Amino acid sequence: MDSEERKMIDCLSAANSSSAEQREALQGISEKLEECYILNLSPPGELIAVLDIFFRKSGIDSTLKNKAKRLHKKYKT
Repeated sequence: MDSEERKMIDCLSAANSSSAEQREALQGISEKLEECYILNLSPPGELIAVLDIFFRKSGIDSTLKNKAKRLHKKYKT
């Protein structure tokens, strides 16, 4: 896992992240997962796990929660 992935995971895991920061982190995770899919690589387990945790949290913007849920469903193995 590189520092960019760690930063995205930390942003989604942090309770004090703004909605804009979470949106940006989800976009980065989406791009990383799409890249793995195109290259026929297995997706990083840490990214899938953080998506699972994120969309199950309460108090999250519903559009972000739905995006995380769609990404999790699409890329989980």
